[in-house]
Amino acid sequence: MKVCLLNPPGPVLKAGTRWSSKIKGASIDLRYYPFPVYLAYAAAVLREAGHEVAAWDAVALEWGDERTLASIREFGPEILAVETSTTSFYADLAFLKALDVPKVAVGSHATGNALTCLREGYDYVVAGEYEMPLRDLVRYLTQGGELPAAAASAKDPREPVPFWLEDVDVLPWPARDLLPIERYNEPVAGGRNIVLVSGRGCNLRCRFCTVPVFQGGSHWRARDPVKVVDEVEYLLTEYSYDELYFDDDNLTVRPAHVRGLCREIKKRGLKFRWGCMGDAFIDTTVIAEMADAGCVLYKFGVEHNDREVLRRIPKAIKEDNVRSIIEECRRHGVRSHATFVVGLPGSNVEKDRAMVEYSLALRPTTLQYSVYSPFPGTPAYEEAEREGWLVSKDWSKIDGAGRSIVSYPDYHWTQITKMNCYAWDRWGKHFLLTQPGTSWHHFRGIVRREGLKAAVTTSVRAAVKILRSASSKDTLPTATVLPSGQGVAIEVCGAADGTVNAAPGSNLLQALVGGKMPIWHHCGGAGRCATCAVEIVEGIENLSGPTAIEHDKLTAEQLATGVRLACQTKVNGNCRVRIPEGIGDGA
Repeated sequence: MKVCLLNPPGPVLKAGTRWSSKIKGASIDLRYYPFPVYLAYAAAVLREAGHEVAAWDAVALEWGDERTLASIREFGPEILAVETSTTSFYADLAFLKALDVPKVAVGSHATGNALTCLREGYDYVVAGEYEMPLRDLVRYLTQGGELPAAAASAKDPREPVPFWLEDVDVLPWPARDLLPIERYNEPVAGGRNIVLVSGRGCNLRCRFCTVPVFQGGSHWRARDPVKVVDEVEYLLTEYSYDELYFDDDNLTVRPAHVRGLCREIKKRGLKFRWGCMGDAFIDTTVIAEMADAGCVLYKFGVEHNDREVLRRIPKAIKEDNVRSIIEECRRHGVRSHATFVVGLPGSNVEKDRAMVEYSLALRPTTLQYSVYSPFPGTPAYEEAEREGWLVSKDWSKIDGAGRSIVSYPDYHWTQITKMNCYAWDRWGKHFLLTQPGTSWHHFRGIVRREGLKAAVTTSVRAAVKILRSASSKDTLPTATVLPSGQGVAIEVCGAADGTVNAAPGSNLLQALVGGKMPIWHHCGGAGRCATCAVEIVEGIENLSGPTAIEHDKLTAEQLATGVRLACQTKVNGNCRVRIPEGIGDGA
């Protein structure tokens, strides 16, 4: 059978990443294209089973819709497997409508939202680690028999039973030859890098993470170190790169596994630079052994430093452990990369500000901040929905690198979004002015990937952007929270010229009077409104524009900086506005 595996086109990172995010363009690092590990493994499994396979990563190839459609049609697949994502879900479906071929949804989003995939347009869905059950689904479609338990059909929709591979050594090596391997890069690795994995899963249970949903809770499985290093030797022979990156969900779950890899590398006399993703619970004595075997990069998630915030993730990290990891890495010449999250449950402006200062004081080689983003299918999303924190149920708004989709009683989503910008601005100024080693690492990496001219251009542009951002006024937006059902006079140009009637469930409405009347309405509660149908009931004349503003069409940048769209509506004197029933209370 002719099978096509697809990472669909569009400005969203999907296949190969643990949380989907929108592509913002290059800044300090090169644009990031993650290697689609599962898609590459699935291609190898299908090819080994005798099928004719095409694998296209339209995101990494930077293909638009037409180029991607033309390639698929030219190949003529009999089935199309699509690794969709939460953020791109409906955009992917719109793209796929042009193709008359059975479509299978795979990946973490499909696993956690299988029935939605079937209801919205996919013919089949495969839940869990999809290489083997996708192969079995193809066999079912060609030979008949019984539909695999991990698969479900739109003709008979049901929740599939997620499949998790116990013996990860049975997989063939990923079909890298079918993918644009030269376009993939781990941004904090040095220069050109290539990805492989030594195991699957993670022993932690972070509520916001998609790994437990996709890969069986805290079910961690390791490959045989001998077979891993066999693949390393193959990559050293067949590809040219500066560093190798182990993109495990958590390589350091068991010290014995790490030590086994290091021993096998040294036993064979291999000399190469490598990095990995681990955790903040690593036995720091292992770091010396890793460095001796060529490790030059250690990535790990800290998330926060506040104990109450960490308890709610849950993640029992201790500050002393984090400091010890970074110090041990520095002692052995290993670059450290620590990741943090703004807007976590239990946090607020003060706690997140303190977290940013704490992260800078640690002085890792590189830092990363992201916005708390509960993905559908995770316990975090269920909690946010239950507690009424979601400000939008539009999946396309979920972006860990952009705007927040949650608001708390004392921490508004605009503040969270702005806090992420603030954190990145502080980090940019910090490393540019106080950590020349980090600047040199970024510059050298771009030289190796794109050449000296590109490195100079990118570095100058990034430095100017950082300094401009850092010189701006160091303030965060504040939010006025209106108690349900209460009216409050608001100040316009220094005068109380308006009255707000807030319906239950709504927690922010701002109406500005004079000349034009911009209305900015934030929907609280568990629901979202596609259009803020705010009714202007008094003080209106010469209506020349819409009285409803679609706040979801505001860009994240506009929202974060407080820019508001204006209705072309003139107002006489005092103005009264009302939020219709149902807005913000679950409608």
